[in-house]
Amino acid sequence: MVKFLGPCLVLATWLSAAPSAQACASCESGDRTLTTLGMGQPFSGRFRIGSEILQRIDRVGSGDAAIELEEYRWNLATIYTPTWWFALGLHVPLTYRVLTEANLASHTLIGPGDAGIDTRFTVFRDRVFAPRHLLSLRAGLRFPTGSIEQLDAGMPREVQAGAGALSPSVGLGYTVFSDPFSLFSSSSVVLPLDDGDGNRAPSSLFTTVRLQWQPLSALAVHATASHRWDSKGREGGRPEPDTGGTLLYLAPGLSVLLEEDLVVTLAVALPAYQDLSGNHRESAVTTLSMVYDL
Repeated sequence: MVKFLGPCLVLATWLSAAPSAQACASCESGDRTLTTLGMGQPFSGRFRIGSEILQRIDRVGSGDAAIELEEYRWNLATIYTPTWWFALGLHVPLTYRVLTEANLASHTLIGPGDAGIDTRFTVFRDRVFAPRHLLSLRAGLRFPTGSIEQLDAGMPREVQAGAGALSPSVGLGYTVFSDPFSLFSSSSVVLPLDDGDGNRAPSSLFTTVRLQWQPLSALAVHATASHRWDSKGREGGRPEPDTGGTLLYLAPGLSVLLEEDLVVTLAVALPAYQDLSGNHRESAVTTLSMVYDL
């Protein structure tokens, strides 16, 4: 993670010094809730940028085909809300991965992940100013910008930087704001397409629920439960071993308002339940993110 802290600290310093182009976000929305990117109150003209560092370890395969992946992923993202009912987002990831084979051979791979666009349509709010209940429909598309690598022992889809093909997604989100508490929930499905050679990354169903308590204007603590179900991936038209299954993460975290409109969030997602097919284990995921309203 140290490799990416430098750029993020530079970004944080610039953001804290950058003048705001409009009134503070809490003034515009009528709500003081500290939120990460994609969870905030929608209002016309809102423009947010964010940076996220993610660290995880993934173990796939057995015997001579076993691979351990240690990944550091740096995501840059932005969301623009031209009107309260529509938001458009863009995210671009950069990955730093260390792959260790069963014979202890190590490979360092640096490259992009799959960039994508996301849209959110707010279809219900209970009132115009400072709404307490929001219901939204979401749709997105990831592009095959991530590098696809091959090793002598093979390279499972689970440890690739990208899906290798277009990956559309659709979902539903529901949010409750009731100061000092808030609830964020969403469910979405990602359906990677075939790459034309009979290869397809697993389809996934994601469900997330976050409960947040904000005792102070500059501090919030939250607990998140995230469930993921994966189908079997395909390699050369055949089901790929060590893919598919279900996973439940529980993640405590906190958010801090460093300066007006600059929120930093730290969370550690712990694997509470794993029922993954074949030889596949995932570790805790540590995430450090920041978001700024321009």
